[in-house]
Amino acid sequence: MVKFGRKFRINTIGNVDTGSLAYQAAYSGKAASDSLAQMASAYLPNDKNVEIVLQSPLTMTFVVKRFVMPALATAKITVLNVGKARRDSLYRDPWQSMVSPMPPIKIAAGYGEGNLPYLFIGNVKSCCSYRRPGSTDYATEFECFGASDTVQAAVTSRNMRAGESKNNTILSLISELTKADSAITKGAIHSYDTTYSRGIPLFGETWELLKRETDNKCFIDNNTVHVLEEGDCFAGVVTEISAESGLKSTPIKHNHMVQVEMVFEPGLVLGQAIRLNSKSYSFFNGDYKIYGIEHSGTISDSQGGECSTLVTLYRPDLMTFLNAR
Repeated sequence: MVKFGRKFRINTIGNVDTGSLAYQAAYSGKAASDSLAQMASAYLPNDKNVEIVLQSPLTMTFVVKRFVMPALATAKITVLNVGKARRDSLYRDPWQSMVSPMPPIKIAAGYGEGNLPYLFIGNVKSCCSYRRPGSTDYATEFECFGASDTVQAAVTSRNMRAGESKNNTILSLISELTKADSAITKGAIHSYDTTYSRGIPLFGETWELLKRETDNKCFIDNNTVHVLEEGDCFAGVVTEISAESGLKSTPIKHNHMVQVEMVFEPGLVLGQAIRLNSKSYSFFNGDYKIYGIEHSGTISDSQGGECSTLVTLYRPDLMTFLNAR
């Protein structure tokens, strides 16, 4: 278990005056890279949109919340001492989301060098920079929501014929989401055995229709659409929560859920199966489904800071493993 050497990387898109000297010095005419092009499909490109990368050794504080529910994931990110040209290009008034697409953002973090897992993929609702009285640090603060532009943009207008299966109806709605934003992908989908005896009209916002068809069993996590019933799950890279993997606290029961806090673990995925192995409260031990993930803390090469992951677990009576893709 390697739990040191935390690093982060943020990829997003800024809008700048390409004729300014500040732009030329900061970007040298660099356009958005191919790695962000797919994610930015809903964000209309022009010659003033450029990819901005913020990464270690800058300092980032963050709170990321993701849950197995139709509500969108959220992220509040603050990065210290971003250069003025980038601060200016990243600025976004929250009211802009009412009239223009929200810029995409990818936030990756983990340990050591190499590929970092994604904590959050979504859109920037607002971004501003400020300096507190008495402080020498400029703070650039992002407020983000998961797949918010896709949810707002996708509209369905069609009729499903009599005899159509529930699964085909669900897959049809997911395909409408992927058409609205090519960065959206299909994840684990429950297999229903229902067939409609009458035609089904599908008119309205695609996400609302999908919520209706799945009885609110759908969710989008890092641009992947899943439809999971209570016992559905899939395999993850991290297979156990224990003292050896970073468990920090005793499990706490909240209604039907169990919450545990552990050392920052970005490899966890919503909906995956996980085994809890607590030495202090062994009667909570067993196999669970991850229902919620909350990452928080500070990643910095210049100042100390703790990072942790609060995991919400649910233990269904029977677990059924699905393919995550």
